[in-house]
Amino acid sequence: MPFAKPAVALVALTVLVVLSMPAAGAGAKTKTFSSGNLGLQIPEPAGIQSFVISSPIRVKTKGRIKDVNVSVRIRIPDARDLELSVVGPTFNGANLKENGFLNSPKGPDFGAGPGCGGTPTIFDSQAPVSILQGSPPFVGSFSPATSLNTLRGGRVQGRWTLDVMDHFPGNIDGSSGGPGVLDCWKLTIRYKPAKRKRK
Repeated sequence: MPFAKPAVALVALTVLVVLSMPAAGAGAKTKTFSSGNLGLQIPEPAGIQSFVISSPIRVKTKGRIKDVNVSVRIRIPDARDLELSVVGPTFNGANLKENGFLNSPKGPDFGAGPGCGGTPTIFDSQAPVSILQGSPPFVGSFSPATSLNTLRGGRVQGRWTLDVMDHFPGNIDGSSGGPGVLDCWKLTIRYKPAKRKRK
C-alpha cells in the first residue's frame, strides 16, 4: 500500500533555502527548495519494527503545481535497503523507490559528494530511465517507482516531506553494514503563480 508507515516515526527539523531559476513555459516559474545540509541518521529496524524518518520542507510560495522533481543525497552501505517516498501539502505523493531485491544491483549511496553541494539522485517522471533500471549510486535523473505527475494541479504552498525507511538490519543480503545518513534533499517545482488579489 502506498505510503504505509509503521507505528513509530522520527521527525527531522530542516532549514528552508530557496533558489530561483528561470521561468519555464508561459506564465510558469520554477523554484528549488532545499532541506539544507542534514546529516540525519536513518535508523535500522529493531526486531520486526522498522522506523520512518520524515524530513519536512515548508514552502511559502503560492501557486499550482505543473511539475515536480525530487533530488536526494543519501549515504548508505547498500542502497537496496531503503524505501523513499515524497508527500505534498495535500497528502498526495509518490513512491520514489521501493526497497530492493537480492538480485538488484548492489552498491552504496544515492548520489555522490558532500551534502547539498554534491551530485544528487534526481527523481524526474520525464526521465527515460527508471530507478528500477539504475545502479547505485544512481547519479543523474531517473523516473520514480510511481509517477510524480499525480501532484500536478495541487498547491505548492505547505508542508512537503521526504519519508525514508530502512527495511533491513545490516544489509539486505545479511552482511554487516551501518545505518544510512540523509545528507540533503530538494524539491524543484515548476508552478503557475497564484493571482494577486486586487485591492
